[in-house]
Amino acid sequence: MPAALSRFSTGRSSNSKGARTQMIAALLLAFREGLEAALILGIVLSVLRRVGRRDQERMVWFG
Repeated sequence: MPAALSRFSTGRSSNSKGARTQMIAALLLAFREGLEAALILGIVLSVLRRVGRRDQERMVWFG
């Protein structure tokens, strides 16, 4: 039990590599979702421009 307490008191655990991996995975997921959102916005905005409905672009940006 004291070994477990000393591990938490120093702020480092034997599982810090796993936590780092989870953090990188979360960052990559957020980046991928942001990229996907940007692609969808670009497609919708380009379709609106192509069909001549530039007046609706503002509604796309407002969500």
